[in-house]
Amino acid sequence: MEDNNFEQYDFVEMFAAKKTAGPLIYQDKTIYLVDKIKINARAEVTLTILETNGDDFIEGVILKTEGKFIFSDGFVAKKEIVFLENKFRKETFIVESKNNYLRVQNAWIYPNDEFQVISYSSGGAAMIIEDNSNDEYIDKTYYCNDGFLDDDFNDVIFRIQIKK
Repeated sequence: MEDNNFEQYDFVEMFAAKKTAGPLIYQDKTIYLVDKIKINARAEVTLTILETNGDDFIEGVILKTEGKFIFSDGFVAKKEIVFLENKFRKETFIVESKNNYLRVQNAWIYPNDEFQVISYSSGGAAMIIEDNSNDEYIDKTYYCNDGFLDDDFNDVIFRIQIKK
């Protein structure tokens, strides 16, 4: 029999009820709505989107900082940047941060949305974070759930490496 109790997967409501963006424990897994990484004032970051499986959405990643993102082609984004699976797979860039933090979340676009609104922090959004950091790099892999109410944590899988 199919389980139609989708509310059990409303992770954003779970985070709101606990007044936190993580961590929370869900079925023996530690989950986050947001990851906040401590970085140097100037950091070299590599983002690699490893896999996307969100059938109904265009999947991606949103990064935020109090500062800017600088790319090798001269492009500069202030405060936040969005990477979508149909546009970027691997990108290395510089983050200049005034607050020394990089905020990481998964994001998605409803492909039939007339206005192509980027969504995050709603519905089933949550991340499982695997931390493989070492002396040279902050190295994290994110297994993410998008806004659809399920718990497969495979809608977008990405890796962030930050040179220390």
